[in-house]
Amino acid sequence: MKLATRVSGALLSFCALSASQPAGAVDTTWTAAVNNDFYNNGNWDTGVAPTAADNALILNPTVTASINFAGTRDLGSFHLGTNGATGGNVDFSAGTLNVHADFNRSHIGDQNSLNSKFVMRGTAVMLYDEPLDGAGAGLGSPGGNQDLEIGAQTGASGSLGLLELHDSAILRISDDLKIGAEANGNGEVLIDGNARISTGSGISISESNPSKGKMTVGGSALVVSGNSAGAGNAAQGFTDEGYFTLSVNGAATADMVIKDSGKVYARTLQQRGGVSNFTIQDNGEFHIFDTFNFATPNLGVSTLVGDPFGPQRASHVGQSDDAQFNLLITGNGKMSIDAAVDDGSGLPLRGLSVSGGDNRGTVTGSGGASKIELRDNASFVIQQNLYMTPANASATANSTLRVVGPNVGAQIKGDLLMSYDPVNQLQSPGQSTLTAVITGGTHSTIQVGGEAKIEFGNLAVELSGYAPQGGETYTLLTANSITGTSFLNPADFTLAPLASGLTWDLNVGATSVVLKVLGSIALPGDFDSDQDVDGADFLKWQRNFGTPGYDAASLATWKANFGAPATIATGAVPEPCTAVLGSLAVGAMAAYRRRAAR
Repeated sequence: MKLATRVSGALLSFCALSASQPAGAVDTTWTAAVNNDFYNNGNWDTGVAPTAADNALILNPTVTASINFAGTRDLGSFHLGTNGATGGNVDFSAGTLNVHADFNRSHIGDQNSLNSKFVMRGTAVMLYDEPLDGAGAGLGSPGGNQDLEIGAQTGASGSLGLLELHDSAILRISDDLKIGAEANGNGEVLIDGNARISTGSGISISESNPSKGKMTVGGSALVVSGNSAGAGNAAQGFTDEGYFTLSVNGAATADMVIKDSGKVYARTLQQRGGVSNFTIQDNGEFHIFDTFNFATPNLGVSTLVGDPFGPQRASHVGQSDDAQFNLLITGNGKMSIDAAVDDGSGLPLRGLSVSGGDNRGTVTGSGGASKIELRDNASFVIQQNLYMTPANASATANSTLRVVGPNVGAQIKGDLLMSYDPVNQLQSPGQSTLTAVITGGTHSTIQVGGEAKIEFGNLAVELSGYAPQGGETYTLLTANSITGTSFLNPADFTLAPLASGLTWDLNVGATSVVLKVLGSIALPGDFDSDQDVDGADFLKWQRNFGTPGYDAASLATWKANFGAPATIATGAVPEPCTAVLGSLAVGAMAAYRRRAAR
């Protein structure tokens, strides 16, 4: 990605820096002939430890190269593994390493058949491709636009390229961090503790066919895409798109996990094809906003309109027919989206588009399958609109917003548009569904600040671990206005069976969608349906004896439940008349048998 730049005048000029750098790079290979010290000259085949003029090749995984020094050192690039049965391991625990990447990108796992691992921990700092360091100083150039690749072309054997950051380690990249991005790639990034990663252009997980990638952000770690100096540092950072891209092609698989108190900030979320599983759990957070001009944690409402520091990209998932996108937010996980794009057309998508839509903010003909599930104190906030299945030419496109139980905060501050093409203002052919999973007497409400256009969408209701008793009321959605008096199809209650005597009642009003449970549960032996089992029920049974439902079995049911609900609730002794009524019942049965025998 070509980067736009903003540089403090107090920093070194790019021209002055580039004049001091060599015109070409030299390959030097790690031998571990002396010990495991990366900067021991005797451990390199050239007899000299690598500098800014060198590409360091670490092709022997049996001895981990240890990087531990005080101050700052320079390196051209590094490669863990290459063609053949190779791989490499590095442990970087102290010092600041400037990796210029003027001549070549760097790889952790590249076309090799053995696993490779690069661990950053302690106070290690890597400034890759000449970014600013975010502390009032830095190399002061836009770098050579070279990516840092994790698990590139590692082969069908599935060998893994792994980058780990722990403790207070810092990685700042001017351009892109690519995880399992190239064909046959298999890469993984794990960051936890108080570690930091920031990129100027973007982060992608699994781009090509086939490829797989994974990123896990835990502890109190922070990841920023869209500002190489960290969120909000507009005076020093470099930026371009600030994308966070999950799987792109059909045979690509991306897994993203944010947990503990880990946080990820980006300027756009993208997923075009393949399978992406995105989980935000246990206080993890993911926020989309202008990371260049706005700092955290006070995110505010920072709309991306006409920003000169790189092209803006809309947030979208499930773009292609072969795309599957699964987002789960649970356990106090948080996600917010503030992504409005102004490309001059007047018709861009604003907010988040699922199953249709591209990174230009326009509607696409194709669309895949997208599922967003919110549960257990999840927070999901969109400052603009949520477009569910806007794809205008794909009947197989579908999306689901699934809200499980109470205590979920779901806010769409703009409009909710279900199976609707906002450009052509027509119904889209694909399906979109709101699913309410009811787990108790109360349920979460989706709050829409603008219009909820539900007339082309669907509603499904499920029960999980709860049996309604009658009289429950659930407000599933509120909006400033609701377009349509009903959903496209009747509500699906297949997974929400009710006890006998109860029925679901759905009301779509001008500003709310309300679901009620009508009726009351029938008591066994309650023949007159007055919610108790007493002598009046026996009298009705006696009058109707011999007709369907009024036989010896139903009398036995009445006797077993006599006194309900009082007997069930308190264990009370049946009324004295029970014995008398029982005798009458025996007599009635005997009379019935005599008549039947004639």
